[in-house]
Amino acid sequence: MKTQHTESPPGAGPLAPVRALCSIAERLLDHATGQVERWESMPGPAWLERDLAECEKFIREASSASGLGLDYEGGRQLAEAKIARRELRRLHEEAVRPYRRSAALWRGLRTRLALALKKSRSQGAQPQHLRALLALVEDLGRPLADQDMQTLKEARAYIRQLAVEPDAGRPRKIGVHAVPSATGGSAGTAPFAPPAPDDVELDSALLNRYLRHLRSSRSNPRTAAFSSASPSDATTCRKTTA
Repeated sequence: MKTQHTESPPGAGPLAPVRALCSIAERLLDHATGQVERWESMPGPAWLERDLAECEKFIREASSASGLGLDYEGGRQLAEAKIARRELRRLHEEAVRPYRRSAALWRGLRTRLALALKKSRSQGAQPQHLRALLALVEDLGRPLADQDMQTLKEARAYIRQLAVEPDAGRPRKIGVHAVPSATGGSAGTAPFAPPAPDDVELDSALLNRYLRHLRSSRSNPRTAAFSSASPSDATTCRKTTA
């Protein structure tokens, strides 16, 4: 099937390949609908359609006349016509079966394509949904125009990048980095923060002085007052060395 290429407007953004892919899928949906209608309306051989129509007409007229009373010969002809109609219907069903099978095939492809397009456009769309849509478009659209083949190539590259980097189609934030949430769930973004207290190096001289005062306060009650005030200096023990 030859499809008409729809060019993306300049500056359409990183999602332009996906939008172009969905546009081709919509045109293929219309094509599939046309194929279903075409194969369902395909008639049988002309002679078979004519004989069946004449037989149906005779049975309708004979059945209407039966209310007025049919003689033996009329009843016999009506019974033979019904037998002939049964055989003609069977032949007609066999003749159009390939057409109906083609219609059923296109109907199933149309259903799959519509479902894949719906999933690709949902808010929770995943790369696998886009890959499924791309595969269906490639199968149903053959042969495609050169420009449409280029569109599929760009869409395939975007889907591959999206699988590796899920945020490829979203604007990036400057000065933030991803950190795990407090509940252990999905990653979020948070500004750069100073190191945690456990990672700060200690000033050994200040710490030794505090420990000496602490031991002195325990051995000499007169320095208890200093001991009660010394913990305030403990908070200054943890600082980053220059």
